[in-house]
Amino acid sequence: MVVLADHYRRIIRRMGYPERRIRVIPSGVDVEGLRAASGKVDIRARLGVGSSVPLGGALTRLSHEKGVDIFLHMIRFVARRHPQVRGVIVGTGDEEEPLRALAAELGIAERIIWAGYVEEAMDALLALDVVAQTSRYEALPQSLMEAMVMERPVVVTPVGGCPDLVRDGETGFVAPAVSPELLAAAVCHLIEHPERARAMGEAGGERITSSYTMDHWARRMQKLYDELAGTGG
Repeated sequence: MVVLADHYRRIIRRMGYPERRIRVIPSGVDVEGLRAASGKVDIRARLGVGSSVPLGGALTRLSHEKGVDIFLHMIRFVARRHPQVRGVIVGTGDEEEPLRALAAELGIAERIIWAGYVEEAMDALLALDVVAQTSRYEALPQSLMEAMVMERPVVVTPVGGCPDLVRDGETGFVAPAVSPELLAAAVCHLIEHPERARAMGEAGGERITSSYTMDHWARRMQKLYDELAGTGG
């Protein structure tokens, strides 16, 4: 059985599958293609946000499992230390109306930018100072891999394959979804320490290029096929 992340290997193992029957083969991304797709538009200018305004954002679907409500609670805590911060939500979904209502209830409606669908997704990532993935459930999120390709510092919840991608304190921060305040503390740290944020972003980009490209995926799949065919390589 092929799974995307170690989290799912452990689940399958607990179900009784023998370890030798399980392979962790993460999906890959086209690093060169993604980077080539950037540099087309100035998303900050499109949104009317100056270069000095700190932006924490997410490229996500507006649905329960993606934890956009957690993101909103997180931004409320961030704003207590950084009143100028804006939270940018790039994406659409069925929960937009109740999420807008929640932002108003939390008193942060004016701090949230609902960008909707953005065709130039890589430029949207480049516009953000911090990318926050506040999901309740995940597999191996492409949007997180794309953020790392674009060398954005990331803050994620420890769900699905996120801890496989993000080495806490090295390529980003991992904080529990049950604590928006801890997520906010990580975001604040990155805003307040731009040099460390830059270093983490660069380390994240290196992690993807060294282990999560389409070539890596293809080689792992080829190795599995060889094993199954009994050729050994």
